[in-house]
Amino acid sequence: MQQSNTHITTDCQDNRVKMDDLPVVLVTGSAGLIGSALKHFVQRSLPGLSFQTHHALPESNWIFLDRSSADLTNEAETRAVFEKYRPTYVVHLAALAVGSPHMTNRKVELTEVNFAINENVIKCAREVGVKRLLGALTHFAYPAEAKQPMTEGQLLEGDTIFSAVGYAAPKRQLFELNQRARAESGAHFFSLALPCVFGPSFSILAEGPVVGAFIAKCFRAKQNGEKFVVRCSGEEARQFMYAPDLPAYLLRALFEFDGELMNLPGVQISIKALAEEVASVFGMLDSLEFESSLADGAGLRLLDSSKFDKFWPGASFTPFKTALRETVSQYIHQHTSPSVAKSTGTCYVGRVAMITGVAGQDGSYLAELLLSKGYIVHGLIRRTSNLNSLSRIQHLLGHPCLFVHQVDIVDESALTSLFKRTHPTEIYNLAAQSDVRISFDTPVSTSTVNALGTIHLLEAIRNADLTMSARFYQASTSELYGKVHAVPQNEQTPFHPRSPYAVSKLMAFWSVVNYREAYNMFASNGILFNHESPRRGENFVTRKITRGVAKIKHGLLECLTLGNLSAKRDWGHARDYVRAMWLILQHDEAVDFVVGSGCARTVREFCESAFLCAGMSIIWKGEGVDEVGVIVETNKIVVRIEPTFFRPSEVDLLLSDPSNIETVLGWSRDTSFEQLVQEMVELDSRNVLAEQQRWSAGSVHVV
Repeated sequence: MQQSNTHITTDCQDNRVKMDDLPVVLVTGSAGLIGSALKHFVQRSLPGLSFQTHHALPESNWIFLDRSSADLTNEAETRAVFEKYRPTYVVHLAALAVGSPHMTNRKVELTEVNFAINENVIKCAREVGVKRLLGALTHFAYPAEAKQPMTEGQLLEGDTIFSAVGYAAPKRQLFELNQRARAESGAHFFSLALPCVFGPSFSILAEGPVVGAFIAKCFRAKQNGEKFVVRCSGEEARQFMYAPDLPAYLLRALFEFDGELMNLPGVQISIKALAEEVASVFGMLDSLEFESSLADGAGLRLLDSSKFDKFWPGASFTPFKTALRETVSQYIHQHTSPSVAKSTGTCYVGRVAMITGVAGQDGSYLAELLLSKGYIVHGLIRRTSNLNSLSRIQHLLGHPCLFVHQVDIVDESALTSLFKRTHPTEIYNLAAQSDVRISFDTPVSTSTVNALGTIHLLEAIRNADLTMSARFYQASTSELYGKVHAVPQNEQTPFHPRSPYAVSKLMAFWSVVNYREAYNMFASNGILFNHESPRRGENFVTRKITRGVAKIKHGLLECLTLGNLSAKRDWGHARDYVRAMWLILQHDEAVDFVVGSGCARTVREFCESAFLCAGMSIIWKGEGVDEVGVIVETNKIVVRIEPTFFRPSEVDLLLSDPSNIETVLGWSRDTSFEQLVQEMVELDSRNVLAEQQRWSAGSVHVV
């Protein structure tokens, strides 16, 4: 793995930290919800952020301040810290929030404390020549009567909400202090306005921010056998962001944002829907009541994140239900396990994916996709795998956010141990013996990997206490339909498997459904129709065709031998289909989806298209097993049928109806059939030509 030159320090008054010549990033408020998430991110996955930004992040010393480091309400102590470290960059998060236990109903004191913190931090930052400072604001800094959604230009256009004035007014003051610093010194001091932030924390209180308050109250109600009462109608709406998602966006902004204020996005949800979701996680829906006679709070509070969408197009976030389940899971663990001590700190998960079969065609494309979205990716390969089997992910092996583990999916103990160490939030099971023809020769081993391997994974999720927090994707297959009962096939079409491979996948499919229903696990099947790419294994018919065509083109093969030319398949590009896998796990609920192109073609048509891409037109002559493919211009036979390649029980027509995933998740294909074949033929032609050149030099023999 690539190593980072980032240095992490938690300041201590009794210890003078030795610094080198690297620039210093100083973070205030490191013990808070956002600060803890940022510290965790820097420690575990900061190097990966450089892959998502326009420029590599500077190597830095990171200093995390909490209340034990200095009293930031005291100007002298604040100045001493800034002069000690002389930071180049500052992330200013320190504040006493409305929900702080000893500050409840003490608005004046809260205001004075936060004013003092902001004034001292900004003043001392200017004195030591800080170049860039990020100040975190709250949506409550916007006016009480602001037009929705709230744009950055509205921030100073009215008074803040009175009930939150002790927190909101100082946040607005911070924006104005940053404005003044920019104007007077030229330093880049700016602000980010955040939605409601929540996540695992040891400071979740019934009197605190709304998500934590609902979790604490619902937990207490369940323990006491009481009703879970929400004292409002719940009609007002808020935007929410999961704390572990924030650090990547904060840090990119720290080093790259050029404006003075930017709103960050969040998931919009009503207070009623939030309460229902919390109650559902606790199994308390029947005990939930709303006191609708009481007035709602601040009404609609929505940030317009258009500026952020342009700053980071395609940014992704942890699904709200996953984030909430993880927060609840950690809260329950903290309050029911005597071994959990508050001194151990907060456990942040963030976006961590586990991919079994990461070295395969689909696994490699999925790893690329998730890394591009800022995930930490853990990939599983077989213990017997060697370096040659990693060729599809060779270009990713230096990525600091990719970790490869040699673990067999039938080793439940090893899986459980790995899950406990890595805390994945999304698990994609792509590992399989997926050659249908070979499955007839090895039905037992095929079933062991495909069926029992899936169950071992599901059990490992339970054993690692990830049932409430992790989402599970199972790579299912159109081969389940086998002897089709309807054309096209959709989510309601009955299954009729026709191979040991399909039978093993059927057991895996229903195991996923069973765990979803029995344990309330977020587990979904993606019934994927045939999907190909230049990374497809050479034992699959499509790759056999494109590689054979390339060899014929370069004079290295006389004739291509195939099986059933009339078999119809629904072909698409694997790159498009792994995007569907990701979308399935971002959905609000665990649902099974059919993924395909909606267009079937015969093996014969695939051959025609492949030869055409190589500059050769073919026609067909003869019938049955005597049918041959002939090049039009030369009358040379280039395709023959080999009866031994036929399956013992054939699947003749597989055609998908992907309308459900297109409608519900907005998925669509980016690559046409013709583009797919062209891409495969071109790459195989280049590879064969390179092999031919090496063969001519005496270093390799092409077979």
